[in-house]
Amino acid sequence: MTDFSLDKLVAAQTEAEGLGVVFPEALKGALREAADPHYKIGVMGRFQAGKTTLVNRVFLRQPLLKEGEGLCTTAVCTEVTYGPEAKLTLVKDGVTQTFSPPTAEAIVAATTAGTEEARLALAESITQLRIETPNENLRRYTILDTPGLDDPNRALLDVTTYRELPQCDLVLLVADARQLSQIDFDFLRGTVFSAGLTQAMVLLSYNKEANRMAAAARQNVLETVRAGLASRGLERIPVQMVCYDGEAPDILDTPEKVEAAVLDYLSRTVAAARSERLRAQTAQAIVERAKSRRLLGELAKKQRAEIEALNDRRKREEIEQEKRLSLIQGRLSRDLRETAGALGGAVDQACAAVRQELAAGAADLTEAALSTRLDALCGDVLGQAQTACREVAQRHLAEVTELIEGMDDFLGESAETAKGAVDTAPRTSSVPHNIFDSDIWQALKEKLGGDPIDKALEWGSEALATRLEGSPNAWVRLAGIAVRYLPTLLKPLRGKLAAQALDEQLAVFGDQLRGQIEAFVDRFHDWLDAAIDAQVEQAREQLKRTFEEALDDRPDDPAALAAEAETLEALAGRILA
Repeated sequence: MTDFSLDKLVAAQTEAEGLGVVFPEALKGALREAADPHYKIGVMGRFQAGKTTLVNRVFLRQPLLKEGEGLCTTAVCTEVTYGPEAKLTLVKDGVTQTFSPPTAEAIVAATTAGTEEARLALAESITQLRIETPNENLRRYTILDTPGLDDPNRALLDVTTYRELPQCDLVLLVADARQLSQIDFDFLRGTVFSAGLTQAMVLLSYNKEANRMAAAARQNVLETVRAGLASRGLERIPVQMVCYDGEAPDILDTPEKVEAAVLDYLSRTVAAARSERLRAQTAQAIVERAKSRRLLGELAKKQRAEIEALNDRRKREEIEQEKRLSLIQGRLSRDLRETAGALGGAVDQACAAVRQELAAGAADLTEAALSTRLDALCGDVLGQAQTACREVAQRHLAEVTELIEGMDDFLGESAETAKGAVDTAPRTSSVPHNIFDSDIWQALKEKLGGDPIDKALEWGSEALATRLEGSPNAWVRLAGIAVRYLPTLLKPLRGKLAAQALDEQLAVFGDQLRGQIEAFVDRFHDWLDAAIDAQVEQAREQLKRTFEEALDDRPDDPAALAAEAETLEALAGRILA
């Protein structure tokens, strides 16, 4: 496309309105927003990676939000935006509460809790939490601060971070400068882009006091992270290292530089995508009006009796169209059910592959390693689910396109809209809950000072050995010495038990993942049926209005209508050139 500025697009809309084009209010509002863009930036990352520090120092320039210390405490996504006066608004259990101005204690009470149960209860009860502050920086963007991605409570992430992802224009993934973890990689690949987001940026938080590195070492970290992203098909994601002390000019070393880099990336990516989408939508509305006027001109050449006969035929064809539409939607339903079944089979195969891969080392397999492997598997399978559903949708939307085009040629543009509507289909972002109960397992490890199974074997063998070695019988004492090696002797048995436990855990995981796939396909099906019905109804209404106008008693000039259509088509052509 050639350059067609937003100012020119506003002028084109005004010109088109003078020719009778009625633009949806949502489109005009989106154009006003694009002319003076306001972005929503989601700040995400692992616990204590520096998310809230980034928000406070770079975007707010004040310590407004509580920064994490010790255990995970953040339970709620906090939206910070501009307002003429400081105010905290939250919707809890359906009731709106307002604090003006909010105290630090009120903010902490609304966003954090001390126990896992309390944090989940808080997250489920609060559906919105917004802080307004008279900070001029926030006139250009809204910031979303989120719980840590490595939070052991996955149910909490489902109702917070993953729920808010699709509403963001950009995700800033904050990570420790020393490394980007597997959790971070999986989040980008299996969650961010599965949620439909196309824009993300990685900021490596560098603290010279905690991890002092020479410039060459910092550059090596950057190159390593970029290579890691590229190996996972995420090479388009920019990676920057940030600090706030102003003593590392080779990286973003001041809050102002960090903010400028983020806004520059937004303006080059999100703003451009918005502008292109608005141009296409504006041109579409103009073309629909042009085709309507051209058809009306053709009808104006006919006698009233001919128009009435054509209108009667239109009504009869609607009945046939409804039958065809029912068949299309029936085939769509069948194909989506088959897709869900095939994906379920893929889950079983994937779980079997994981079982085979990990079974040999099951005795030494840690919860963290298995959890990471399954999270990655989950992201891959859910990505396959989305791709498969969209392919089915595109195939059947092509049939809907033909049906709409059959109403009349002037609705061809609406048909293209129907065909491309799947781009806004719902996406899945959350993952099944971890199959391990992390809190219990971690508590046991801390309490026992090591792996609970190992400790149980050690304690049991130690106690028995002590008793046997105190026996006056030499053979019994010898048996006591042997018992001290019981953990080693029993390790093959422990491996068998661990492999059996792995089978059970993978079975639970597979059931959860299949259930989530089925739920996603059901949601996709419901959305797609509604979208098809809406597109067909819109096309019918347009055609009906055109005939009603043609049957009106006021005389129409076919030549003037044709000229109007040509003017509109030329205007749409300039927008899309």
